Amino acid sequence: GEDYDAGRAYVFTKATAGWKQVAELKGSDTVGDDQFGGSVAISGTTAVVGEYQQQPTSQAGRAYVFTKTAAGWRQAAELKGSDTIVRDGFGYSVAISGTTAVVAAPGHASGSGRVYVFTKVGTDWRQVAELKDSRIFGDDSFGISVAIAGTTALVGALLWTCVFEV
Repeated sequence: GEDYDAGRAYVFTKATAGWKQVAELKGSDTVGDDQFGGSVAISGTTAVVGEYQQQPTSQAGRAYVFTKTAAGWRQAAELKGSDTIVRDGFGYSVAISGTTAVVAAPGHASGSGRVYVFTKVGTDWRQVAELKDSRIFGDDSFGISVAIAGTTALVGALLWTCVFEV
């Protein structure tokens, strides 16, 4: 709810004397009601932060990639799905493993949902796949939760759980 629900994400590291906040993350175009930080994931020195209500596009959503550099954490990319539209909720759940990120839009296609796979190519992040299951239809919310390990993505839906090789 930080800054009129614009949201924030906070990075902590374990120090000798306990956990210490080292960064406060905000998307480059985050405004009130965006819900930035509604979902977060980290792998090594790369973090993905979801913003599922990205305004003023009424919940089309975005996800932001941050990398740790010598100067601190910086935004490296702003992700959106190739066919996301109003009320998709892109960024509702996110996951990352190495240089592959998955970002869900459980509201896509009248609530059927979609999951988008992105990979880092050089310094850019590119969408390389769109995941869906033929058994999923309206209100199943495919992508309500996501996880990834290596080349396997796990996608939750309200009525199904699906495993994909990515």
